[in-house]
Amino acid sequence: MIALASVYLNESYKRCNPAFGFSSAFNPRRQLTKPATATANDGHDNENSDLIISVNDVLAADDGRQGLTLVHGRAQLEQLQDTLMS
Repeated sequence: MIALASVYLNESYKRCNPAFGFSSAFNPRRQLTKPATATANDGHDNENSDLIISVNDVLAADDGRQGLTLVHGRAQLEQLQDTLMS
């Protein structure tokens, strides 16, 4: 029963309140960059001049090429950095 409730959580809420709608915009935004305090580059960089990246951020080029969405955590960010540096 609990497994079904969690898998169909959105539908369960809609049964109780038909006006309910899920939006990922309200998900918590956990920072992957440490320290995460913005100090430079219009609030985009930390004190080490590292780009502050959060879970679910989309990294994309300005020229319209496909981007990458970070969804897991710090290990994924470090793998991305290793790939880009090699």
